[in-house]
Amino acid sequence: MKNKNHRVIIEGFWNSGKTRIAKNLKECGFSFINEPSGPENTIKDRDGIKKWYLKNHYIKEIALTKKNKSAVLERSELAAFAYEYITGGEVPRIKEILHLKNMIEKNNILLSYIKIAENNTKLKGKNYSNGINYIIKSENKLTLYNNWYTDIVPHRLGFGVFVINIKNNSQKELKLATKSIITCLNKNRIAQVNVVVCRKNKNGKINVLILKRNCKKGGFWQTITGGVHIGENFYDAAKRELREEIAVMAKKIKYTDYHYSFIGGDGYELHEYVYVAELDIDESEKIKISDEHDEFKWLNPKNAIEKIKFEENKEAIKKSINIIKNGL
Repeated sequence: MKNKNHRVIIEGFWNSGKTRIAKNLKECGFSFINEPSGPENTIKDRDGIKKWYLKNHYIKEIALTKKNKSAVLERSELAAFAYEYITGGEVPRIKEILHLKNMIEKNNILLSYIKIAENNTKLKGKNYSNGINYIIKSENKLTLYNNWYTDIVPHRLGFGVFVINIKNNSQKELKLATKSIITCLNKNRIAQVNVVVCRKNKNGKINVLILKRNCKKGGFWQTITGGVHIGENFYDAAKRELREEIAVMAKKIKYTDYHYSFIGGDGYELHEYVYVAELDIDESEKIKISDEHDEFKWLNPKNAIEKIKFEENKEAIKKSINIIKNGL
């Protein structure tokens, strides 16, 4: 690993393997800060328990920023809000979570989430509390827990999250997850954004912008894609990629609710989040492509889809066109 002090927060469901991954990082030289053990039995009411967790998570988060060596923290305040979300549908107001967001961005903290498969058999038969058993035994609660970190946290609260898929949390998988975190830290890439750029021509028909990568980068046609850095949220990354690849600031840009994963060139899995941007005619005529691409074209959706190389990118265009038709 490069000679740099890294800071990591690992979020994950109970028995997802997050503690084992944290200990693996400890063996790689990281200082390990474990999560709060739980409030005293004297605290009975739900609101009191929530306040206790938020206070003690905050203390641990501050400790993470004060470390003068690489350090990993097991869970943050987001875990307490996750429980509130899946049991009561509550999403915190931005101001309630802003201090954590600022802390992560200021200190370049890698926020990672261990996404456990919903059919994972290791979740069964454990001696959990009633509250956790309620989540496990309810058909859609674990789905909601995953969605909290893959959708609500990044797209409603504005955190950049490095998602790691886990099927059965075997030792082999957890070692690979640890390796992915280290690679992610060194490469400074937590995810990908895919921005489908559209415009309506003078006849009101929708055109899609596609770009041809230069020969050194594969020579294929694609929409705008690029990496998300540690501490960067996905929306800001999408806007940055527009500036870098076509030198345009889109006035209209929106997340499509569509994402997928793939193994990147650096050998670890990345989730790619699809955004759609709509340019007016004047904006579309100011495009200047970067040296990553040789040329660009505005095509109707059918022809654009035919030229695009990857199936997920084809689907991204379809999702984006539906949004444009309904009004961005």
